Amino acid sequence: MTLLRRTGLMLALAAVASWTAACGGKTNKQGDGDTDADEDMEEVTGDVDTDMPADGEDDVVPDGEDDVPTGCGDGNTDSGEECDDGTGNSDTTPNACRTDCTLPVCGDGVADNLYSEDCDDANTDDTDACLTTCEDASCGDGHVWSGTEECDDGTANSDTTPDACRTDCTDAGCGDGIVDGGEDCDDENLIDTDDCLSTCLDPSCGDGHVWAGHEECDDGTANSDTTPDACRTTCEDASCGDTVTDTGEECDDGNTSNNDACLDTCEDASCGDGFVHTGVEECDDGTANSDTTPDACRTTCDNPSCGDSVTDTGEACDDGNTIDTDECRNDCSRPGCGDGILDSGEECDDGDTDNTDDCLDTCLDASCGDGYEWAGVEECDDGDTDNTDDCLDTCLDASCGDGYEWAGVEECDDGDTDNTDDCLDTCLDASCGDG
Repeated sequence: MTLLRRTGLMLALAAVASWTAACGGKTNKQGDGDTDADEDMEEVTGDVDTDMPADGEDDVVPDGEDDVPTGCGDGNTDSGEECDDGTGNSDTTPNACRTDCTLPVCGDGVADNLYSEDCDDANTDDTDACLTTCEDASCGDGHVWSGTEECDDGTANSDTTPDACRTDCTDAGCGDGIVDGGEDCDDENLIDTDDCLSTCLDPSCGDGHVWAGHEECDDGTANSDTTPDACRTTCEDASCGDTVTDTGEECDDGNTSNNDACLDTCEDASCGDGFVHTGVEECDDGTANSDTTPDACRTTCDNPSCGDSVTDTGEACDDGNTIDTDECRNDCSRPGCGDGILDSGEECDDGDTDNTDDCLDTCLDASCGDGYEWAGVEECDDGDTDNTDDCLDTCLDASCGDGYEWAGVEECDDGDTDNTDDCLDTCLDASCGDG
């Protein structure tokens, strides 16, 4: 018999009992000993046997449904009843004997605290707020509380085991401090500049987050090795030497050579920077370049040289002009014999030391008696006036008939061809027998 039917029966029995008492319990007209109330009771309850049951039998309504003991509700716990509080029986009051004279049980829809029930929703659903054990749903009970918990594996919940349901009944996930499947790391924070991103991936250049202590910059997909001022693909700041001309740089050739067109400071090479630009400059001493200091690199980054108006080592003078007849020659030497320039006091100056030509190295014209044989002009020149040697003072070779006795060679020389005098024309003394 259903709960509704049980309740209806109890109400009917109570009504009959009340009516019987009011009528003084008179007998019926048939004289069968039954009171009118008994007969009326039978009309209400049907074929209910109101006699006491035999020992060991329950006096119940034999209709095939849930059975309610016959005396249920009379306040006496009879055979077949678990309890009977009479009018105190209730199917809604916590801890009350039920209207079918059964004790409160888990699943009857009433939370009976004296029976250690936290709740009772009269269903078998373990995913709502009340378990089928009449306990409040809670994290760790092994049942996923719908709408409240993400997971619940009971005693298998763990805050240290990878991929386990956590002890707060949330799914394992990035940020819980445990490295689960699909995660590189998990440091349980939202900081993207440390050794683990908030996405639980290891930091890497190009992820768009600056890894403190490892990266100078990181603009993600905007990193570039060709765009001026961009963060480089190595996650280093744009800088001089990265081959890209950035703001504040005049050039950037990516090398450390200071002898090409771009210095390692990313400035254009220029005279005075202290570095010799190969193929362009001869020298460069920076601030020491000078147009007045002897032997210094000039401010044009040319080596010191004759004609730069500064008398350097190896120069006698330097007047900076191209006039070769003034007091300083174009080769930065002083005027003098042998410089090839005919100066005052010089008879000639052929710029050489050859004394057999028409100009001696003393810058005097060649002449007979100067001691040098003038090639093609003089036969000899012994620089003296002695005509008894092999060279006459006329710079002609001594010879028989020249009028001068060549000592040691000629016996005589009277300069004529008269062979009747004391000297023959062979320059031998006349003698008897000379013919």
